[in-house]
Amino acid sequence: MNRLRVLFFFGVLAIVILIARHNSKPNSRAESPTFAPPPVVVASPVATSTPAVVAPRVVNQTPAPQPNPPQSAALQKVAENAGASVILVSAFDEAGKFLRTGTGCFISEDGRFITSSSVVQGAAHAVAKTTDGKIYNVSGVLADAPALDVAVLKADLKTKAPFLLPNKSAAADNGTLIAVVASPLTRRKPTHFEGTITARRSDPTGEWLELSTPVPNENIGAPVLSEKGDFIGVVTSQRAQGAVANIARNAGTLDALVAQIDPHVTIGWQAAQNSPNNGPSPPGEGPTKLPPRFAKIPLVRADQPGNSRLIFSPKPAYPNAARRSTTPLQGNGRFRVKFAPTGEVKQVEVLESTHNPTLDGAATETLRRWKAAPGQEWSATVPISFQP
Repeated sequence: MNRLRVLFFFGVLAIVILIARHNSKPNSRAESPTFAPPPVVVASPVATSTPAVVAPRVVNQTPAPQPNPPQSAALQKVAENAGASVILVSAFDEAGKFLRTGTGCFISEDGRFITSSSVVQGAAHAVAKTTDGKIYNVSGVLADAPALDVAVLKADLKTKAPFLLPNKSAAADNGTLIAVVASPLTRRKPTHFEGTITARRSDPTGEWLELSTPVPNENIGAPVLSEKGDFIGVVTSQRAQGAVANIARNAGTLDALVAQIDPHVTIGWQAAQNSPNNGPSPPGEGPTKLPPRFAKIPLVRADQPGNSRLIFSPKPAYPNAARRSTTPLQGNGRFRVKFAPTGEVKQVEVLESTHNPTLDGAATETLRRWKAAPGQEWSATVPISFQP
């Protein structure tokens, strides 16, 4: 009896197991569609988010475009080598009013430089700023050819200057790659402008080169160099007939102008010489040879060492009232000029009178028009001698 019960129990258990296995197969099939969608649901956001993640990476890996990228490694090197010879020229009128700024290039170690005539047109004084930040007085004009828009001037240097010589035999044909070299003091990047010579032209005044690259106004007067480093021209402000961009007077024209300079020429400023009242003689800080009845400044001494940064320092003109005097007036005096941080004169003090009110007045009036480079407040002692 017990044996039958055991057999019955195992028989029922076997039937239950078979039924369970049979029922598990449909459930698996039914559940299969339930498991299929998750990959679709998961894949969908990944596909959507992929462009958002990848796109920024592509943009970040691409370097930002540089303005005016160099077209020629040779021109880049040429511009770097010539930079020290290039100067900024600031021109002023007789009253010391600022006129304009242009560019120039030293053509001799003693301070001769060439620029556009338009830069110094109407000027009675100018200063030259070199790449090391120093400021030098410009004595005046050695040669001027307004029809060519080219002039040669002289800066009063204390040391020898790096310079470039115009090379009239250098190739300057159509298509020649060129660099117009600007002064680093303009703080423009890059400090040169690359282009080509698009045409060689001529007019009654001579030959000139048409350039493909536009040049800002403050770089009028800048030198034009070839890939070989040859100085082949100077940028001018004139736009000759048929020119579509800036033009440059070629090296042959520059060389001819320099060759015409008289070695004994008296350096001066035409604007001052043409003054109806015999206005201030050419500005400067040192002694010069002047005609009878003149005022000279033997030496300007800064009261604080290292602060002498004069950019406009005309000598006092000999007063007309003194010229008309039956007895020629003369006298020596010392004056202190105090400069504000703006560079303007804030006070002129008479330390030692010339013992003549007319001469003292002429000295004081002129000293009030002096200007210094902006910076800090400082003063200078100025001895002035009026002689018949």
